[in-house]
Amino acid sequence: MTMLYSLHLSKPVRGFGKPSVRTYPAPAITGHLDPDGEIVQPHYAEVRQCLPAQYRMAFDRSGAQFWYGKNDNTKPCSLTLRDSRGRYLNTLYALPYIYQPAVAA
Repeated sequence: MTMLYSLHLSKPVRGFGKPSVRTYPAPAITGHLDPDGEIVQPHYAEVRQCLPAQYRMAFDRSGAQFWYGKNDNTKPCSLTLRDSRGRYLNTLYALPYIYQPAVAA
């Protein structure tokens, strides 16, 4: 079993589907607990690559600091994207889910 994140934006943006990104071990104690017992968070480079071009600079400015829900491993983490003047652009949500590949019969 593998844990992945599905990315969503609060306002629809042309050219952005709902991509999935891998996880990597969290450098701190914030993140989601995967089935193996490790604390993980969305992979920075993959999230950045999935975003539309106009949001990549906003993602870099944010420092990829996702906000996590209190004591709940099923709630999505979120990140507010702002332009260079501090105006709100969008909110990026990363929903954790467990991926189980189909077993060949």
